[in-house]
Amino acid sequence: MDINFFASLGDSLNPLIGFIGVYLIYQTWRTTKEELKATKEELESQKQINEIYSTFNLILKLEEIPNDINKKRVQFIQARLIQLINSLQESDKNQNILQIMSFLNQDEPLTT
Repeated sequence: MDINFFASLGDSLNPLIGFIGVYLIYQTWRTTKEELKATKEELESQKQINEIYSTFNLILKLEEIPNDINKKRVQFIQARLIQLINSLQESDKNQNILQIMSFLNQDEPLTT
């Protein structure tokens, strides 16, 4: 075998190897970008769920207030939040988070 043969073989394979390297780097970047997007979405979902649980824990502490109106309100809110949180396991997370957030923004009529 001639040395020129190996030199010309290297010269012809070099661009192909370079292209494969660039392609693999691109695929790695694209996969990382997709994973980052999914991670951000999951973190946002977890943040909203944590806010809901924090609100729920604050409501539980309201039980200590000896006001009958507040107790009835707290019992209503607790029952509704438990129902909504349990439904998180049954259907779309984002839809349930929207339901919980809209519930927290509404007021239940104060009846005694």
